Amino acid sequence: MFRKSKIVLALTLSLALSLSLLAPASLASDTPTDPDPKDAKQAAITKILKVPTGTNSPTGDFEFTVTPVSINGNEDPDATKEMPIIGNDKVVTISYPAKFITEDCECDTECADDVEHYYMQSDDLFSDSTDWPYAGIYVYGIKETRTTVPVIVGHEMTLSKAEYTMKVYVQEKEDESGDLEIFAIAVTKTDDDGGNDLKKGDKAVKVDPKPGDGEETFSKMKFTNTYYKHNGGDGTDPKTESKQTFVVAKTVGGQFSSTSIYFDFTMTVTKNSLVPADTKYRVYILGTNGEPLSASELADKNDIASGSNNYFEFTPGTTPYPLDFKLKHGQRLVFTNAHVGTKYEITEAGAAGYQATATVTTADVPVIYGPGTAEEGLSIPITGVDELDKKDTPKILRVGDTGKNEASFENLTNVEVEAGLNISDLPFYAMLFLALAGLVTFVVVKARSRKNKEDYNV
Repeated sequence: MFRKSKIVLALTLSLALSLSLLAPASLASDTPTDPDPKDAKQAAITKILKVPTGTNSPTGDFEFTVTPVSINGNEDPDATKEMPIIGNDKVVTISYPAKFITEDCECDTECADDVEHYYMQSDDLFSDSTDWPYAGIYVYGIKETRTTVPVIVGHEMTLSKAEYTMKVYVQEKEDESGDLEIFAIAVTKTDDDGGNDLKKGDKAVKVDPKPGDGEETFSKMKFTNTYYKHNGGDGTDPKTESKQTFVVAKTVGGQFSSTSIYFDFTMTVTKNSLVPADTKYRVYILGTNGEPLSASELADKNDIASGSNNYFEFTPGTTPYPLDFKLKHGQRLVFTNAHVGTKYEITEAGAAGYQATATVTTADVPVIYGPGTAEEGLSIPITGVDELDKKDTPKILRVGDTGKNEASFENLTNVEVEAGLNISDLPFYAMLFLALAGLVTFVVVKARSRKNKEDYNV
């Protein structure tokens, strides 16, 4: 009997061991929310703002709600009322403009997607003394709920839809004082920035919430927003300078220059990756009087389908593209809704007798390109120059954030006057002739006077 019992016991233990080996990973002790002595004892929120290169960080507050969920597994509101409140009335605020920006991109270098990242981190969520009612497991939900960044026409802020579950493991200190301390903080990301549920398919992931002192060491409890903007108005006013987001201007100079000749331009425009793919840019051409050309005037010199509108719209990368247009002296091509960070390249075709230079102004800072040649014209930005030139002429041109953003092309006549009589010099020749004639007359009169006197004396 005893031997049979031992056999049964052995079989039972063997079966139990087999079942434990077959147990799903979700039942193991290293699930994302289980505590570990190495887990954080502090927690902070990191706000990341993705902006097109060259965009200034906006000013405003980002607010995150920290909601009590349960205490020791009890989600009853009467129980959760005892949980400490995190933040100011359950709200944690991170204020911009950002104090820290990655060095991903510079104005004159290419970088991935032309996107810069501004980083900000909250204070430790438990930096103030937390009044825990008793030892236990406290669970909070954390998500972004609001921003006070002003809503302005042409500005677009996308809030993060990420959500995190934070478990705070509180224990009594070993000194038998009865005081409480945080043993560990375990944070799990349950929804990504796009609002996708990571709990489905066991994609929820444990993150390190410890605050740090730099991009690489900041808390990994991250909320990432995107922000892009116009630097001007609402896209409908091309005449007011402050509402022009980008301008291509044309002037001519020189003694034999013509103000009625049209110069041919080709322009490519690349929107930033953060801007929606179907975004259309609106463009006007202003005449020498500062007024937009009419639909017929616009179509007369420009092969652009504008219909009955006195402007044309295009989506970068689609027809009509690249933009082919003509400008004469005093005319200006005006973008009214190009986003900050939009990249562009412009070529002015060569014109006999003219040499072009371009002054490119980005956020009120001018840089001169050229001169070009009458045969090949001028393309900006200029490529293929030595390293020294790169310091003065950026190789990537973008619409800047504030102030004036313009590419102004000036063409000077390079005709040399051939040797010979110049009609414009006739007045000077006439004066010289009169002076010589007067001198000759004086000499002749003087000579005759002397001769008459000598004849008289004889």
